[in-house]
Amino acid sequence: MSTPISVCLISKAAFGNERACEQLTQAMEYNLKCGHFTTFPCECDPPCPVPTDAQLEALNDKVVAAIETRKQGILPLAEPTKCCGVRSLLKCGNVYKCPCGKTKYGDDD
Repeated sequence: MSTPISVCLISKAAFGNERACEQLTQAMEYNLKCGHFTTFPCECDPPCPVPTDAQLEALNDKVVAAIETRKQGILPLAEPTKCCGVRSLLKCGNVYKCPCGKTKYGDDD
């Protein structure tokens, strides 16, 4: 089953919200593995701003680049880790870890 993606999330990511962009990237990465996508409309009042075609194209390029980077075993971070200040984690098995090993993302097997 795919992870539903709201138009609100797309809007926030297209307008530069890094947290929204990371959430969108995670959802898109998962949905690529599932083989299908589900979106749902904005229900905000007032509605979220609609990104331009250029903004959506730039967002698409950013998300695709992030997914490709992750395939190479690197997970870029929006914020540096608190433990050692790195801005990306390296893949170690099924988990991404910082050099000191304190910050982890993913499931240990």
